[in-house]
Amino acid sequence: MRCGVLQMLDPIFTTNRVETYWIDRLDQDDNPVETLPKTSGGTVTQDFDAPIRGGFQFTLQTDSKPFDYMTTRFQPWVMVSGQKWPLGVFLPSSPTVRSSSARTQVTIPCHDKTIILDRDKTIQTYSIPAGTPVVATVVDIIEGFGETSLAVTDSDAVTPIPVTWPIGTSWLKIVNDLLRGVNYSPLWTDGYGQYRIEPYFEPFQKEPRWEFRAGALSIHSPDWQRSRDIANVPNRVVLVATGTDDKEEMISVATNTDPNSSFSYQARGEQWVTKSYENIEAADQTTLDALAVRYLADATRAVASINLSHAVVPLDPGDVVVFKASRLPETLLAQVKEYSISLQTGALVDATWTEVGT
Repeated sequence: MRCGVLQMLDPIFTTNRVETYWIDRLDQDDNPVETLPKTSGGTVTQDFDAPIRGGFQFTLQTDSKPFDYMTTRFQPWVMVSGQKWPLGVFLPSSPTVRSSSARTQVTIPCHDKTIILDRDKTIQTYSIPAGTPVVATVVDIIEGFGETSLAVTDSDAVTPIPVTWPIGTSWLKIVNDLLRGVNYSPLWTDGYGQYRIEPYFEPFQKEPRWEFRAGALSIHSPDWQRSRDIANVPNRVVLVATGTDDKEEMISVATNTDPNSSFSYQARGEQWVTKSYENIEAADQTTLDALAVRYLADATRAVASINLSHAVVPLDPGDVVVFKASRLPETLLAQVKEYSISLQTGALVDATWTEVGT
């Protein structure tokens, strides 16, 4: 799904669209078993800021062939005019049977595969020493659950100080704490069910994946909403990494002095609005500096959002899009934050984006 930049305004998606949806049942190793024949409805949701990004819910007729929910996974698919892509691999959480005089159905809510790491907790204090390779440790943790489908960007970064987590900490939190310390993105799984371990990039460093424009080739609704909360947006952040007997305290400051930004030092009448963060874990000063830029960018983006509906296209949470609507004076760059996809032909995706600043 993320193998290169999408062709902007691809005619496959903008003219004479023919949509098809289906759900495959997989075994516990993500191998296809069958395409489910008796399903109705179905909604896939994604939230870029949630620890477990993906959710899925659908309804199954109970006279379908029985299977073991404890070892079953589901993978919804979409095909538009001959081009198909998966929408995730999901584990069932709490199937609910509903019976009436006419029929009996089971509604199956699901979570993406990061739930495997979230629902298991440490049963003793978990510690790793200074100098431990971070990415290799994360890979070992995931593979320890029997999960072998990973897409990994390697790194030589190591933990700068010993790190300890208390009893009862989820393995997903441990993994994400480690990844944040080397400025990697939180762990997520893609449409094929791969665990993605990759460096964090600012949205403005990414190539746009799609271009939404008004006009004859528009695939978004003309009704949209833009909101901006400007009260407490910082233009300076301070990050402090606690020192030890063997390592000095590190401090990093990131500032917004961009004259084109609505929240910069200059735009606020040469006044600072500062937000500080303490006890940050960072492998080195370079990583801490990158984290400071990341924290400042996140705090700035969170205040400007766009809500709209559009036809389904291959987009992941965190992807960047271009938006040029009628009655909007400027062309906006935005990051996909949330979306909800109904598995129904012709249904529009309900999406929330956050605007991308400099």
